[in-house]
Amino acid sequence: MKTILTGLTTFCCLILISCQFNGTNINEEQVKRDAVAVTDKLYEYIEKDNYAAADRLFSKGMFKTTNKDSLNAFLKRNKEVLGIFKSRVLSNWGSRTVTGTNPVTECKLVYTSGYTKYDAVETISLVKEDGVMKILGYHVDSKAYLK
Repeated sequence: MKTILTGLTTFCCLILISCQFNGTNINEEQVKRDAVAVTDKLYEYIEKDNYAAADRLFSKGMFKTTNKDSLNAFLKRNKEVLGIFKSRVLSNWGSRTVTGTNPVTECKLVYTSGYTKYDAVETISLVKEDGVMKILGYHVDSKAYLK
C-alpha cells in the first residue's frame, strides 16, 4: 500500500510540475500607453529621416523576416509614396497580456493617417521584449499602392 501511495504522490508531483499556470488580461490601458509611446517615437524618427533610431524600436522577431536595409528602404519608400506626414488618429487597438509561467504582452494599434499625397491605414503590432515594447510588424494600406 505504501508503494502505491508513494507512486501516486510522485505521479501527482510530476503532473503539477509540468502544468503551466497562466492568467490573461485583455485591453489594458497601460499596455496601450506603452505601445502608443513607441509608435509616437517611430513617427518622429521617420519624419526626421532617422532610420537608425527607428530600427531600435523594432523587435528581434521583426528582423528574423526582414533585414534592417529592407526595413529602411520600406520606410523611405512609404514616405515618398504617401508624402509628408500630417496627422494620425488611433482608430482601433487591442492588447493581450499573459501572466504566469509563459508571460507574453502583445498589442495591436490601427491608425488612420493623413499624408500630403494619400491617406493610409497603418497597423502596428507590438510585443514586449525584455521588458520593453518593440514593434513586431508594420503594415500600411493605402490607395497609393494600388497604382
